[in-house]
Amino acid sequence: MSSKQNYFTSSTQMVVANEIIFSSEIHSNRAFQVFQDMRAKEELCDTYLCSGSQRFPAHSVVLAGTCPFFRVKLATAQEEIGSTRRYNELEIPANFDKSVVLNVLDFLYEGKLVLNMDHMPELLQLLSYLKVINCVLT
Repeated sequence: MSSKQNYFTSSTQMVVANEIIFSSEIHSNRAFQVFQDMRAKEELCDTYLCSGSQRFPAHSVVLAGTCPFFRVKLATAQEEIGSTRRYNELEIPANFDKSVVLNVLDFLYEGKLVLNMDHMPELLQLLSYLKVINCVLT
């Protein structure tokens, strides 16, 4: 193939000129499964979401990469404290039920959101507060 305009694509590879670009569709899913497992074990967690007396471990890179609200908060925290702390604490309102906060965290890590009708108003309020509602609806 002599031109970069000519290429062959499939679900796993693309050929452009002399190069083959391999793309794994399951790679990111597996990575996020590992991140979720690490969060459950509090492995390498560098951020805690604080809601009243409750603390929820998380990874700043996952939060920043999946939630614009957390990206801004973490960037601001980094500017304010530099690298003097081992972890960040991000406050969210204390009026959210633990199961709702965990549900949203699971969504940020896995892309799956449980829509329990008993908690729907509270869930929508937290998604709106975190500015994640657009990610869910698109």
